[in-house]
Amino acid sequence: MGIEFVKGVESWGKQTKSELAKKVRATASKDSTGYLAKSIGSKVASKQQSPQSVRFTFERYGVFFEKGVGKYRGILSAQVKPKPWFNPTIDNQIEELAQIAADNMAAIAADKLTIR
Repeated sequence: MGIEFVKGVESWGKQTKSELAKKVRATASKDSTGYLAKSIGSKVASKQQSPQSVRFTFERYGVFFEKGVGKYRGILSAQVKPKPWFNPTIDNQIEELAQIAADNMAAIAADKLTIR
């Protein structure tokens, strides 16, 4: 039962990673998209065949890109506009992760409640 749960979360992580890369490519200028999009990774940490967390990694400047911060320019500077790519994508994908967790936790609970 737990292995399917981990695989479901890993699959969600890979799909979300792909969506993040698409969002970066759609949001960034042509000369800056490749490196950030290629740097995006996902990893699921599991304990006893139960997913504990999902981690997304990317180049540090992805945070600055999200917030609209550039060299010698602070947050909300008129020179660089925020280009939200991470938070909106996670917001769009989180319901699917919640459904994966709900389905698997219900199956685990049902398995534990079965009279043997």
